[in-house]
Amino acid sequence: MSDAPVTLTPADADRTLDELRAAHAQISTAMFAIDTHSGHELLRAGAPSGATGRAWDELRPAIEVLWAQFGSWRELLDRAEEVRARRERPQDADMAELEVLLCEPVVSLDHHGAPTSGADPTSRVTLAEFADRLQSSAASVVEGLDQVSTAQSSAVRRLAEAETTLVETRELAEVLDAGASPDSPGQRLDALAMQLAGLSSEALSDPLGVIADSRRGDQLDAVTAELRAVRGQLGEVERFRDEHAERLAALHDAVSELVDLEERASQVCQTATAKIASPGLPELRLASAELRRRVADLEQAVGARQWTRAEQLAAGLEQAVTQERTRTQELHQAAAGLLARREELRGRLRAYQVKAARIGVAEDPEVSARHSQAHDLLWTSPCDLRAATAAVHAFQELVARSTLDQRGNSR
Repeated sequence: MSDAPVTLTPADADRTLDELRAAHAQISTAMFAIDTHSGHELLRAGAPSGATGRAWDELRPAIEVLWAQFGSWRELLDRAEEVRARRERPQDADMAELEVLLCEPVVSLDHHGAPTSGADPTSRVTLAEFADRLQSSAASVVEGLDQVSTAQSSAVRRLAEAETTLVETRELAEVLDAGASPDSPGQRLDALAMQLAGLSSEALSDPLGVIADSRRGDQLDAVTAELRAVRGQLGEVERFRDEHAERLAALHDAVSELVDLEERASQVCQTATAKIASPGLPELRLASAELRRRVADLEQAVGARQWTRAEQLAAGLEQAVTQERTRTQELHQAAAGLLARREELRGRLRAYQVKAARIGVAEDPEVSARHSQAHDLLWTSPCDLRAATAAVHAFQELVARSTLDQRGNSR
């Protein structure tokens, strides 16, 4: 103890002790928060690996040092409290001891920051400075534990979402008899469950790594997305099971409508092929018979309650019927369009023949020859539409020029 005169007053001592008591309350709260922190519990209970393991390697000694610091600091504070409580009016010796405890650097720390009684400490600090260090160190530890806890919560939430989807999808697959074929939902679920188990083990042992590593996070997201896709596929199967009667009836009607459309298209195509030269129409493929056979296969699958296979057959059939209807309609329209073009050219030729007669040039040799050429082309089977179009156009131009000539002469 120094022989220097005591400068600390009882009021100063009481004020400093009040400040240290307040700091003690804050530090105690922080130490309790560290000890009960969910991130701390995770690190103590498990075997963290990767980035989480490295974080624990830093946090564990920091927490141990923090507890040692807190214990030493509290002992010194208790000593100061005991000295101040000896007498209401402390003697000089009491005040000298309090001045050492409250004002001088009485805490010796080693290079790790832990309290030491060695002869050559790395540093010495006062109780107030020690309190500041404790609060700063506790805040740093809590921040590190928060990061682990946040990463764990995120990983658990994402895993729980995937696990819930897996359970729901498996239950639905069993109800729908998803089957065991290589491409069936049941087989896909088994493969995804294995992937999820591996990712789950990684995520729980190293949540910091999973959150920080976008590749590992993307793998978990990809498995979850695939599970949702399987769930969606089974949802389609479930809907088909509930609506199969209506879907089958609609398919029967659609195939019957296709039969009628094919008959109409066949007739128009035959007429166009007979009446139009080089129509360029594709061959009419009659698909309704094959589609009827596929509808029969679908009905057999429904009867056997093979819902996954039945839904796949129905989806394929509905798509095929739509495609065939579109293809047949386009062919029908193309053939009908050729015949309509011929009729349009005939009507135009008649209209201009009437116009030629009205202006008195119908008997003109050139006009008559042009008309005969176009007429012969249009009323000859098969009709050369390209040549007929050119002939009608030439006849129109000749009549139009004759009209202009007559107007010029009349002036």
